[in-house]
Amino acid sequence: MYVASLRTEADPALYEAPIGVYDRDRRNLELNIGRACNNHCVFCVSGKAVKDERMWVPPDKAKHEVKVAFDRGCRSLGFLGGEPSIYPHLVEVTQYARELGYTRVALATNAMVFDNAEYARKVVEAGVTRATISFHAHTRKLEHVITKVPNAFDRKVKAIENLLALKREGRLPDNVSVNPVINSINFRHLPGMVRFFARLGLDDVRFNFIRNHGNAEDDGSLCPTFTDLRPYLERIVEENEAKHRITVTFGELPYCAMPWALHTNRELFRRYVGELHDYITDVAIFASPRQPDDGLYRFNWQDSKRNDLKMKVDACQTCRYLEPCEGVWRTYVDLHGDREIRPVR
Repeated sequence: MYVASLRTEADPALYEAPIGVYDRDRRNLELNIGRACNNHCVFCVSGKAVKDERMWVPPDKAKHEVKVAFDRGCRSLGFLGGEPSIYPHLVEVTQYARELGYTRVALATNAMVFDNAEYARKVVEAGVTRATISFHAHTRKLEHVITKVPNAFDRKVKAIENLLALKREGRLPDNVSVNPVINSINFRHLPGMVRFFARLGLDDVRFNFIRNHGNAEDDGSLCPTFTDLRPYLERIVEENEAKHRITVTFGELPYCAMPWALHTNRELFRRYVGELHDYITDVAIFASPRQPDDGLYRFNWQDSKRNDLKMKVDACQTCRYLEPCEGVWRTYVDLHGDREIRPVR
């Protein structure tokens, strides 16, 4: 299925370097500022958040967490929700972070409110350097089915146009990207989504595999199998190498579920495996942000995945990627078992 230039014998050098070992000099804080959202995505991990969790974090508490992380060595800050673009203190907290000395401030956002060019400019001029947009389809119909918002598709397209215009002005130096969640509704359309995003002028696409939690935990049909998914990932690699030549990465998949071409070509592996591009990420979440006992949880995201959310099965023990690979979501094994997990040798 691959173009000839991608097909080679397995490269032993793939296993000699510490592939998958995170760059400890790139430390990031992801600050959850409340789980309120203006989308209703069918797979949202925060979809079952209770009322207290949906409250906005007061700006003084948000700034305190930003300062604590800065003193710990973080120079990258990300805002998580819910939907951080509708956080009423976003500009204020962003300005504070930049004044402290953060060099990178990123939004993980559905970006719908950035269809307003004036507001998009206001947020970016406050100091946001990167926007990563939750955009899960390449047609109005599919985006509506996934987000449950009738005009989500058109608003996101307009928002991307506004953000790319700011990028062309020299703002958003850390780029504008999209972050689709791979699920059973969209996985057959992934190659078409790459084509669509490339036509919009985007050059950075990160696909993350669904974790059946929150809204998705009661609906196993939202999670495709690795066997069904792999041909579409293979097609993406083939088409991207032959035509688009943009940054495309796959995240939250065990390495054995990746396209075979990545295991035979060191450069492709480094380009397409999403976790190799990730910052070391500390997370701060307020369960009840306006209560005296606010239920603040601080944890490291990579450690949480390796120790709690993901697992390695018996077959992993003889895999060349045993150490660097994070493993497979436990929720995936609960749904589909572990028969697809095969050691790469």
